[in-house]
Amino acid sequence: MSREEFCEELEAIEAIFPDLIAGRSDRELELVFSLERGQAMLHISFPVEYPNEMPSFRLSLPRLSIKSADSIAIEKAVLETVQHKFTELFQPGYVVLMDWIGWIQEYLSEQYHIDETEENVEEVVVESVTVDCPHIWHSEPMTEKKSIFVAHAAIVRSIEEVVAVRKTLLLDRKIASATHNITAYRIVSGTTVIKDCDDDGEDAAGARLLHLLELTHAQNIFIMVSRWYGGILLGPKRFKLINNCARALLEDIKVIA
Repeated sequence: MSREEFCEELEAIEAIFPDLIAGRSDRELELVFSLERGQAMLHISFPVEYPNEMPSFRLSLPRLSIKSADSIAIEKAVLETVQHKFTELFQPGYVVLMDWIGWIQEYLSEQYHIDETEENVEEVVVESVTVDCPHIWHSEPMTEKKSIFVAHAAIVRSIEEVVAVRKTLLLDRKIASATHNITAYRIVSGTTVIKDCDDDGEDAAGARLLHLLELTHAQNIFIMVSRWYGGILLGPKRFKLINNCARALLEDIKVIA
């Protein structure tokens, strides 16, 4: 794309979204979305090879008036959805920014809409059951091609304790910033087994963690494996690394032999 064509695309965006444009320079564009909960700012940086190379972006979201762990989890989910949509739309050599920006505007408006029932949220929270967070163990970091894996585990005997552990972990900014926080838990009480898992964007990784717990007959345990992506694809090997990281910690704390 020539400089003239690039400038034409930016001018088209300015014409279609005049109220969103907050700034524009040689190869950068900044937009501000006015939402019911505040403002979101989108900063786009265009590489020299654009549109053959995908632009990078930084999205700052308004703060939510809820517990920090919930806010971090929601923000992470929104950012991942926005990134996924851009990856889905982007095709080298094609102009897709206008479609993406239009989608972001609609998506953020829906996500940061103030519902009429929210005025009762404080009362509901006060009446909800609260439990102390169980002790959490952490593994030593495992590194593979610049990706870092760390496991976290806790003994849990109720869903409330699972929630407490997960929220406590996500209060740690470093853990919350991980590319993926894959989780699984298995609670056994008599003949009743309560279990669940979460891939957190790493397809099927949560189910593999849960399978590890079942295979080793681990009981009353919550496990999370945080992965910070290092920029080099690991392929299927990443699933083995995730499970090995979890297994090593579970063995270390004597949950499994």
